[in-house]
Amino acid sequence: PDDISSFVLKNCYQQMAKPLARMFNNSIRWVKFLRNGKMSTWSRHPIFKKDEKSEVENYRPISLLSCSSKVLERCI
Repeated sequence: PDDISSFVLKNCYQQMAKPLARMFNNSIRWVKFLRNGKMSTWSRHPIFKKDEKSEVENYRPISLLSCSSKVLERCI
């Protein structure tokens, strides 16, 4: 949802650290979560959970969250 891939965060962490830290600190200071952090996209392909693969109830949807919101959650 925020168009920042995990590849970019992982391989450009030195360049991304200060802007992300500023964004996270402001988010915490003003008690507001990142706008894109609340957004998610749904995967078109559900994942199998358990039991019979032929039963629709045995699959679950997948929600893709932004990488930056996952990083903020780990920091907190």
